[in-house]
Amino acid sequence: MANIDRADLRDVDLNLLVAFEALMQTRSVSLMAQRLRIGQPSASHALKRLRELLDDPLFVRTPAGMMPTPHALALAEPIRAILTSIETTLFARASFEPRAERRIFRIGAMDYVQAVIADPLLAVLQAQAPGCKLILTTTDCDIVGRSLARGEIDLAVGAFPQIKTGPHQELLYRERYECVFDAKACRLGKRVSRAQWLALPHVIMSVRGDHSGPLDDVLRASGDRREVAVSTPNFLAIPFLLRNKRLMAALPSRMARAFCGKLGLSTCPLPFPAPAFDVTMIWNARTADEPGATWLRSQITAICRRMDAA
Repeated sequence: MANIDRADLRDVDLNLLVAFEALMQTRSVSLMAQRLRIGQPSASHALKRLRELLDDPLFVRTPAGMMPTPHALALAEPIRAILTSIETTLFARASFEPRAERRIFRIGAMDYVQAVIADPLLAVLQAQAPGCKLILTTTDCDIVGRSLARGEIDLAVGAFPQIKTGPHQELLYRERYECVFDAKACRLGKRVSRAQWLALPHVIMSVRGDHSGPLDDVLRASGDRREVAVSTPNFLAIPFLLRNKRLMAALPSRMARAFCGKLGLSTCPLPFPAPAFDVTMIWNARTADEPGATWLRSQITAICRRMDAA
């Protein structure tokens, strides 16, 4: 086979191959023009260019129509295959078959969100997509945008108030804080007054290591302040720090319900009004229509809806 410089393909117009296939099927220049929705002069010009490109008459006019030459007949199947391959490559949508899929899903999330969502999500993967694996990483407002843009994670779940609302995010649920404490160690009953809450030292979650959080803004607005004894970057560490200690914490309600009872801790509503916060799922435009990523997002949405209904 002669060596062909791919630069020679610059002279090959894809529309000429489409015209060739249409003429092979219709055996008529006028019918080819109708099928391709072009004028007959344009159809005749396309045939002229094909003949010059391939150095062969290709189709000969006879009383029975435009009959293909032996060279045209030899080209018919390869050209059909080329057009089919191009069409499949450019326009076919990939599918996602959960039971047959082998892939890794990467999710960035706040640690408490991981704990709340990971268990039911793993159950779904084992039941519906046993060949899929899950990698969970901790993320926050400072790094989530970069992680999504670099493709380090498929999606993120958490509280991202600094990220503007857009088409590639979904509100999963609205979360509120609850008091969590060791009732025996703190000598408290089932309810906590504002004075009791303020009197106890607190444990808070802070990614940046601060000794204040969203609730402190609420307290300052009314002239109050609390003593923060411990700051940790992980929500999940807080229940363990509270056990057998005279400490108070305000934790997301879903985490409080899921874990604190198992550790012998008490929970109750905050003794003052406090704003709720939104937990959202965000993803990059790059994966917005990818079937596997779409399936994963739908499963997380369904899990959160079931939690709200429980």
